[in-house]
Amino acid sequence: MANSLRWTEADYADFERRKNAALKDVSEQVAKLAPIPRQESKLERRLWQQIIDAGLPTPQRNYFFLTDRDLELDFAWPQIKVAVEVQGSGHRIKENFHRDIEKRALAMLAGWRVLEVSGATIKDGRAMAWLKQLRGD
Repeated sequence: MANSLRWTEADYADFERRKNAALKDVSEQVAKLAPIPRQESKLERRLWQQIIDAGLPTPQRNYFFLTDRDLELDFAWPQIKVAVEVQGSGHRIKENFHRDIEKRALAMLAGWRVLEVSGATIKDGRAMAWLKQLRGD
């Protein structure tokens, strides 16, 4: 009986292979069910605070503006189809850059007015001035 509890190197390698495959399958299934939320940037938090401090209506965050696409708007007022996109350093990556171009085009074609702002325009107040003008506030 004692010998039947011992594994050979081949048994152990097979066990590890099957265990890793099962863990990968479970991880992929969990990722599909509960995607990890996108991390909010410091610039987005700063703009959020400015919007609240200005007394503007609360926007929806990370709003999916097309039901069939995985495209989000950072700040959105769906009732009036106005949105703000914060352009940080991550948007300079080639894949993100091209995805942003497509997102802007599809938003425009869907009737959205999208204001793109940078860190500098958030910090110096221009982003809020533009947003108020765009919203008609």
